[in-house]
Amino acid sequence: MLKIKNNAISEHSSHIITALVKSKLKHLDISENPLGHDFYKNLPSWKQSSLESLNISATSMDSEALIVFLINIEENKNLHKLKADKNDLSHHWFSQMRNVIDVNSSLESLSLFDCNILTISSLFEGLTHNKYIKKLNISNNLFDDDYATVKNALANNKFLEELRMKFCGVN
Repeated sequence: MLKIKNNAISEHSSHIITALVKSKLKHLDISENPLGHDFYKNLPSWKQSSLESLNISATSMDSEALIVFLINIEENKNLHKLKADKNDLSHHWFSQMRNVIDVNSSLESLSLFDCNILTISSLFEGLTHNKYIKKLNISNNLFDDDYATVKNALANNKFLEELRMKFCGVN
């Protein structure tokens, strides 16, 4: 395990992260570094990475970068735990989560705590068919959408074991 959180690593230092992704590391915490949008878009393929857990919380990621990142890690069958808390995912790109989550076959634990997520219906539509995600934390996001989609997804998903939705404004 390597923790290099809060070290002012930016998108200009991405070669460091690229080297770590290609190493034999199993757990990497690069949270609280201002990596930014372009960092995630320019990362190399994760196919050969041996990372099993990755913490990218508070790294200035936006929803477009998250979608691109999740598509890139789809090639990697080792990454089982992703923590992307405290990133601003309020942009309309988050609506594409359905397609990414629907086909995901490696992530078992996904945490999107305090990410300014306003709509979760697309995330839950993806969970309707996902057989791999067992733990999901979407606490501290004030949702403003149709909860019928959430109800339907939870009724049809037999694999989700833990769902955290504290302070989400659910009525």
